[in-house]
Amino acid sequence: METATSIMAKFDEGMESMLDTYIYEENQLLEQLDEILMRTERAQEIAPDDIAEIFRIMHTIKGSSSMMGLSNMQKLSHAVEDLFSILRDKPDTPYDKDTLFNLVFSASDSLKNEIDVIQDDSAELTDFTQQIAGIRAYADVMKLGSAQNAVALPKEAIFEEGESDEICALLVKYSESCLMPSVRAMLLLRSLGNVCEVTRTIPSDLDADTANDVIAKDGLVIKLICDDKNAVLETAKNAMNVEDASWLEREEKPSPQPQPQQIEKEEKPSETAPKEEPKKESKSKSSDKSSIISVKLSKLDALLDLVSEIVITESTVTSSPDLKGFEGSLERFNTAARNLKKLTDELQDVVMSIRMVPVSNAFSKMSRVVRDMNQKLHKNVELKFVGEETEVDKSVVDILNDPLMHLVRNAVDHGIEEPEERE
Repeated sequence: METATSIMAKFDEGMESMLDTYIYEENQLLEQLDEILMRTERAQEIAPDDIAEIFRIMHTIKGSSSMMGLSNMQKLSHAVEDLFSILRDKPDTPYDKDTLFNLVFSASDSLKNEIDVIQDDSAELTDFTQQIAGIRAYADVMKLGSAQNAVALPKEAIFEEGESDEICALLVKYSESCLMPSVRAMLLLRSLGNVCEVTRTIPSDLDADTANDVIAKDGLVIKLICDDKNAVLETAKNAMNVEDASWLEREEKPSPQPQPQQIEKEEKPSETAPKEEPKKESKSKSSDKSSIISVKLSKLDALLDLVSEIVITESTVTSSPDLKGFEGSLERFNTAARNLKKLTDELQDVVMSIRMVPVSNAFSKMSRVVRDMNQKLHKNVELKFVGEETEVDKSVVDILNDPLMHLVRNAVDHGIEEPEERE
């Protein structure tokens, strides 16, 4: 009882009954998102239908998370939704595909992990502020329409709207003779840890292949909180291969005074709200969704138990020893008994089939595992499935997940050679 109470403290009051449905729907949506991303990542560009579908998925997650009171998940999904809102409204917007997909895959992983967090009594909700800032910053890059600078961040994106004034930004420039600026940046961050608290860097991933080029061209931006700015500046300037270090100032932008017409519109949100809603789906899609409902396995188990009892009772009635001494005609009774047996057999088959799911459900995560390992190991592995339409009991699929994941990881890591050796 204590666990349920503390878990629901993470949600808005009165949403207890929606927890299971919310978790189920979010998992389904995130699996669907991964499938789309895996399918489109190797394509030359993302099809408009896929852009619209990703937008719809993130819009749905944003809305349901907001309903549950999970503002961190709502804000993260909203940030990703805005990325695809740009592509949906302006399909010719240039973007770096690797950067875009890495951001969305990372957000998908964060949302999946948070679903586990909200069910864990001992875990606290995750702060996605830094991740959201990175996504928002890249959205600004896309809006600028510069494809060649797609991995760099514009200065307008350094200070986020609503960000605490305590956070400062330090720009560090490395000399042209510095061969590995990203490595020097990591050493600098370690030194700065003694005099300040680093909140994030731009570029955010110093291990990325593009980090050296970005830092060499635009410098390293370090967002931090400190008590002694002089100590931070001196530490940065004295670091190896640093050519210059300087503070970046915030630009104070006066907020425009709303015109009377704008005020009137703001008082009537219903007039503008339809503009922000995603495009309506076709009737065929909505009818397909309405024909599928989610049911707890415990309810199916209870139904199966009842069917088993009915089968046993039917057998007891038709083979009752009391019938042996009956001298009248049993023709109508035997006919009814045969019909009853036929119906109970059909009922048992239907209930059993409800628990059957395609074994492909156990394979869905494998493609993502191989994709991530390809990025890490550069082995160019392609995963193909045979017989994935075979149906098995849901409990079997659940048992298969972890062993299959382990086998696939080992096969890619240890069973497949490097591309050069393979050739």
